[in-house]
Amino acid sequence: MVVAVRGFISFYDFFNDIFLDLKKQEVRQTTINNYLSVVKNLKELKYKNILFIREKHIVEELSHYSNAHKHSVLKTLSVIFDVAKKKKYRFTNPCKTIKVHRYNKAQINIFSKHQIKNILTAAKENKNLYLCILLAAYGGLRRGEIAGLKLSDIDFKDCTISITKQIVQSKGGSYISELKTRNSARKIKISDFVLKEIKKYGGNEFVISGKKYDYVSPNWITNSFHNILKELNIENLRFHDLRVTHATFLIANGVDIKTVSKRLGHANTSVTLEIYTSYLQSTDTKCVKILDNLMVK
Repeated sequence: MVVAVRGFISFYDFFNDIFLDLKKQEVRQTTINNYLSVVKNLKELKYKNILFIREKHIVEELSHYSNAHKHSVLKTLSVIFDVAKKKKYRFTNPCKTIKVHRYNKAQINIFSKHQIKNILTAAKENKNLYLCILLAAYGGLRRGEIAGLKLSDIDFKDCTISITKQIVQSKGGSYISELKTRNSARKIKISDFVLKEIKKYGGNEFVISGKKYDYVSPNWITNSFHNILKELNIENLRFHDLRVTHATFLIANGVDIKTVSKRLGHANTSVTLEIYTSYLQSTDTKCVKILDNLMVK
């Protein structure tokens, strides 16, 4: 049976006139803003007839982006084409057969123990930044999760932190928001040392207290941390790499992927595996060397 498909409409017109009207009733404004940002930066694709867009056109469009950005662009395009298919502007979703790696597996950048020690020492004069670094390195929290953490989220007796919200950075400033995904909400164990430092230096409501608001912005964390790295002559590393270092140290010391994934708030273990594949391969090589030394040849 042949299914009728509607007449000519460009990708951009479908997105602007049909897709957005539908999605505004279903998703948050931050998600709408993300859709708008992706489509705004598309090259040739947005002017093509949506019915005649093929896999090769999308692959060509994705070639303009980094690996990490390719994944987010493809994900957004797939959502749009799903709606186009449902509304009978297309027969298929051409994104479904395209695979891109979200992360460059060759690049897992981590801090050494020595670097973390030096960073904490240098940051101690700035109590807010000092606590941010502790929470990223010892807890694996994202910068928005750190900014949104309240004292009421911490169980000092049970040594746990509940991650329930985040501070989102936008062009107009920063604001409190729900977490990005359901799996981002989690409760993790944290060390006595970190809890003692929070008791000593934390704010009255938010753990990291700001000047303009009760909380700090994610950009403040990034910029303040960058200044510390510059002062210590540490290059090619970011605040987010504290979280990567946290996970890598856990894996290196035998913690299973499922536990690490839950602790990081990943959507599933496949996300964790994709990020840390290169590191896991290097540890697997070490296993072979250990076994060679153990086994009788």
